[in-house]
Amino acid sequence: MLRNEIPAENKDRYIIKLPIFLCIYTILYIAMIVVGFLYETECPLQPLIPFYLKLQGILGLMSRGFGTVKYFIEDRTFFCLLVTFSFVIYLSELIIFILGSIWVYSIYSPNFSPEEDRYCHKGTYLFAFCYLTIMYCLLVFTFLCGCCIACADIVFGSHIMGEAKKWQVVLI
Repeated sequence: MLRNEIPAENKDRYIIKLPIFLCIYTILYIAMIVVGFLYETECPLQPLIPFYLKLQGILGLMSRGFGTVKYFIEDRTFFCLLVTFSFVIYLSELIIFILGSIWVYSIYSPNFSPEEDRYCHKGTYLFAFCYLTIMYCLLVFTFLCGCCIACADIVFGSHIMGEAKKWQVVLI
């Protein structure tokens, strides 16, 4: 193996799972972009919710795309550049996620009738609200699973955490 190449021990296992997760993420992010553009002016109570959906969808597509390409790069220099660029996109995605949470949860329970004040399009608001709520639930679930694995590693001494190589720990 050359010094600039990344070991490819688990590429086959990753390639099998890749299309399933990538399709789910792609459909979700495209739906966010479409809803954001279709109902761009349909939430006067908080006009940034459609903007949030568009931006989160675009950044999500970019981050998943770069996250996927990373596994097929053989040159370590280009890989490091791609990881750095991915980090910037992930950080932007996190900032937009936090801002979206503020924008969506701050107007909780808007009116869905255009004739009333505090109006926001039902589909737009509920899509953003459900997306954020599900992401927070997944975040808590992932954290709890990580804690359980760490506790099992400590109690049973199975060293599950020590089996991954440094270059294998890459976020999708």
